[in-house]
This record gives sequence, structure tokens and C-alpha cells, in this order.
Amino acid sequence: MNLPFLALATLLVCMHSSPATLVQIGYYATFALLVGGVAVAMVRSRSSRSWIDAIALLAFVGLTGLEFWFAAEEPQGAPEMLTSSQVLAAALLQLQFGFIALLYLAVTRRPPWKPMTEPRLPWVKSLKMGALGLMAAVVGMKVAEWVLYGFVLDRAPPDASDQLVVQSLLQSDNATLRWAIVVAAGVVAPVVEEMLYRGFLLRLCHGLMGSGLALGISSAVFALAHNDAFLTVPLLLLGLALGRTYEVTGRLSVPILMHAAFNLLNLWMLME
Repeated sequence: MNLPFLALATLLVCMHSSPATLVQIGYYATFALLVGGVAVAMVRSRSSRSWIDAIALLAFVGLTGLEFWFAAEEPQGAPEMLTSSQVLAAALLQLQFGFIALLYLAVTRRPPWKPMTEPRLPWVKSLKMGALGLMAAVVGMKVAEWVLYGFVLDRAPPDASDQLVVQSLLQSDNATLRWAIVVAAGVVAPVVEEMLYRGFLLRLCHGLMGSGLALGISSAVFALAHNDAFLTVPLLLLGLALGRTYEVTGRLSVPILMHAAFNLLNLWMLME
């Protein structure tokens, strides 16, 4: 199955393009290629739930992608900082998606807290695996950024301070806004995204293809859904670490903690 390689090639070609519009078109085409390919594979499997799974996949991932897209779009005349109400509203929207995904998995008798293929590891060993996986992911992301921007794209990496959320966190003196951003990034986003991309998408892909391919596709969709073409490769590595940890430990709570630690560490580094 050459789908992941085709998607990666499409993305790299678009990242080399000069017009920003072409980069965005190629980015969304890559996202649609991956998600659509998995949905087609579900339907072709002809299982009793294939059509339902395919529709659920397109709905959940598509809505989440739209959420990130609308959040990233900054119209002309937009305020320089977010408000606490906007941050909390986005967090509540994410929680709704997570609840619906959890409800779907519970109804179809595939709860994400149950191991997929291997026995669940003890808690202490699972946490050690999570810590090692997070460290490996961080190192891998830094190396990937160095190679990507220093050799492949030959350009400066994007400045995180240009993001509206980061600007709001750094420039605002509003304690409520700051805590809202911390809770949204450190609690809500890790829980919902791990529920969707590992608990839902990775589990569905496991029933259609081998473990490696399922892990690669679910991680790629996770990276692409963040709507930032130039962070896709680092986020892909993070997704691989989160997904593999879930497979090995059998505990969705471990990648949730890893994801939360990663987000909170980045927020702390930005505020220093």
C-alpha cells in the first residue's frame, strides 16, 4: 500500500512551492488523500460495520480538521489577542468531539481504554515507557526540524511567537486568559486528541491493516490536522511516539499524559 508515501511526497512538493495558496491546497489534498484512503479501505473490507466506521471516520476527523482550520484563519482586522471566552469555547467544542468519539466507540464495543493487541503493562512500567517515548520524540523532532529547515527546505523555521495563541499568552496580563490557554492546551487538547487519533483512528486502522501502517497513517492524520504544513514532520514523529506507546502499554492514559507534558513544556518554554 503506497498511500503514506504518496501523501508524504505530495506534502514535500507543496512545501517547496512559493505561493502560500499552493502550499495550502497541497496540504489539504494530502490530508484528504490519507483520510479518504482509510475510509475507502474500511468500505472495501466489507465488515458488518465498514460503512458506519468510514462515515464516522470522515465525520470525526473532518470536523476536527475544520476546527483547526477555522481557529488558524485570522481575518483582516482580527484582534491581536484572544479572549478567555474564545479559548474556553474552543475547548468546549473539542470536548464535544471527544465525547461523541467516546460514545461511538462504546456503542460499537471498542472502548479505547482496552488494549488493542497486547496485554496491558503495569502502571509503573507504562509510565517509564511513556517517559522514554516522550524523550525520544522530542529529540527526534529537534533533529527533524534541523534536517528539514537546514537541508531540505533551506529556510528559517517558523517563529512560534507569530501564532495568535502564543501572542495572547505572552502579551496578556489577564490571569483568566492565561489559565484558560494552559487548561485548553495541557488538559483538553491531550485528552480529546488522544481519544480521537489513538483511541479511535488507530484502533480502526488496526482492524484493516498491519500495525506499522496503521500507526503511520493515524500519526500522519494527527500531524496534518494541526493545519501547519511546516510542522507536519515533527508532529508526525510525536504522533508515532504517542501511538506506539499506546500499542505497547495498552493504556490510553499514558499517551494522554505524554501529550499533556509535551504541550505544557512548550508553554513553559515560551513563557520563560
